[in-house]
Amino acid sequence: MENKQTLRKQIALSKKQLTPQQKLESSRRIHERLMALPEFQAAQKVLLYWSLPDEVQMAELVLACSQQKTVYLPVVQGDDLVIRAFQGVDELTAGPLSSIPEPVAGSEEVTLEQVDLVVVPGVGFDRIGGRLGRGKGFYDRLFATAKGKSPFKVGVGYDCQMVDEIPRDTHDQTMDYVIWESGEVRVNRVCALFGIRYPIVAGGMVWCSGWRLAAAVSQAGGLGLIGAGSMKPDLLREHIRQCRQATQYPFGVNVPLMSPYAGDLMQVVLEERVPIVFTSAGSPKLWTTRLHEAGIKVAHVVSSAKFAIKCQEAGVDAVVAEGFEAGGHNGKEETTTLALIPHVRSCIHIPLLAAGGIANGAGMAAAMAMGAEGVQVGTRFALTQESSANEAFKELCLSLGEGDTMLSLKKLSPTRLIRNAFYDQVAAAESRGEEAEFFRELLGRGRAKLGMFDGDLQEGELEIGQVVAQINDLPNAGQVVRQMILEYNQRIRSLFPFDFND
Repeated sequence: MENKQTLRKQIALSKKQLTPQQKLESSRRIHERLMALPEFQAAQKVLLYWSLPDEVQMAELVLACSQQKTVYLPVVQGDDLVIRAFQGVDELTAGPLSSIPEPVAGSEEVTLEQVDLVVVPGVGFDRIGGRLGRGKGFYDRLFATAKGKSPFKVGVGYDCQMVDEIPRDTHDQTMDYVIWESGEVRVNRVCALFGIRYPIVAGGMVWCSGWRLAAAVSQAGGLGLIGAGSMKPDLLREHIRQCRQATQYPFGVNVPLMSPYAGDLMQVVLEERVPIVFTSAGSPKLWTTRLHEAGIKVAHVVSSAKFAIKCQEAGVDAVVAEGFEAGGHNGKEETTTLALIPHVRSCIHIPLLAAGGIANGAGMAAAMAMGAEGVQVGTRFALTQESSANEAFKELCLSLGEGDTMLSLKKLSPTRLIRNAFYDQVAAAESRGEEAEFFRELLGRGRAKLGMFDGDLQEGELEIGQVVAQINDLPNAGQVVRQMILEYNQRIRSLFPFDFND
C-alpha cells in the first residue's frame, strides 16, 4: 500500500494532465451520476462546496440545486468549517482561499444534524469509501461535531483520484457512497460506521480475545475486539493501551453486561476513549446513551428479532444477530443463523451483522445474501496464532468433528460446550432436573479460565462453536481476514452460473 505522501504526488501528477475543458466535462458527468442517486434526489437540505481549481467543478451544481433544494456551503472559520446557508451567487463574497466564494458574514449558520446529505471533496478516494484529505482535517472536525446521526456522505472525484487503497487513520473519513466519472460504489454501512476496510469483526471471546488478537484483526482491515468478559478493570486498561500501541486502526471492546465488573469496565472504556463498544447479555438501554455522549459507537449482540427491535429503539448503532451455532453463551430461543438473519433484517433498519457458524468467505457470502452487512466471527479467530487461548485447548479443537459440541447449561445461561468430563457432569445434572443454583455452584468463578486459558481439558469449561468441525489449522489472524475476503469474492462471482429465467 502506498503511503499518503506518495499517493498525493501520484494523484496530483495525474490531475495536471487534465485540461480545464476535460475537468469541466468530467464534472458534468459526475453531476449526472450524483443527481441520479436516490439519496440525493430524496435530500432536501444539501451541503455542497465551491471547489478548488483541481477538484470536481461544483458551481453549476450549486446553482442548479438551489432552485429545488436548500443548499448550504462549508465555510473556513479558523481551524474549522462552519455551515452557512447559500442565498444566491450575488450574496457570495471572496473567501480566504482563491476561487472559493463564501456566504456573506451573518448568513444563517446550521448544524450538521440539519443537513440530509453532504458532498465531500478530497485529494483521493478508494473503492471502499476511504477518503484522502488535504491534511488539515477540516471535514473530520466538521463530522465530529455531529451529536446525532451524521448526514449521508458522498465523495466525488475524477477517475485519476480513485486508488486501490487509502491509508486509514484519524484524518481519513469513510464515505457512504463514492462517485467518479466512470464508476460509483455504495459503501458497506458496517465499514463506514466503524471506519474499517472489511466488514469482519472478531468477536470478543473470554480468554481468547486479548490485545494481540484484536490488534492483528484491526491491522488486517477488520475490527478486532478485546474480550472484557474475562478481565478486571485494571487488566482491561492494560490491554486497551497495548492494543493502541500495536495498531493505529480502529478497535473495540466487548463488554458482557452480565459481568459483575460491567460498570467498572465501562468506566475504563470511557476513560481510555475506546472508539467502539460491543455489548451483550443485558439491556442496551443501560449504557448506550452515555457511550454515545462520549462519541463511542455501540453495537449490541442479540439472539432474536424481538431484542433486535429493542436495541434499535435504545439507539444502538448496529446489531449483531447471533444464531445458536455459536460457541459460548447463546440465546434461549435456539434459533439458527439461517433463520435468524432474514427475520432480524425485516424488523430493523440499522446496520446488521451476522454471527454463529461463520468461519470462512462462503459463510460470509451466505450471511450477506440473507441481509447482513457484515459478520462477527468467533471460533475461527479463537483458533489463530494471536488468540490468548491455551495451546492445548486449540489443539483439542482442531481434532473435533460434527456433534462434538452441545448447547448446555440451559437453566442458567445456554452455553455451547465441548463434550468433556465437565460437560458430562452438567448433562447428568440436567437429566436429574437440577435447578439454576446447582449449576451456578458447579461452575464456580473460574471454570472457563481453567479450561480455555489454563488448559485443563477435562474439568474446564470449554466453549467453541459448531463450525469448529470445519477448522483444521492455526493461521495468524491476518491470514484469516485475507482468506475470508478472497473466498467471499470468489463465491459472490460464482453464485449464479445458471439462468433461471422462464
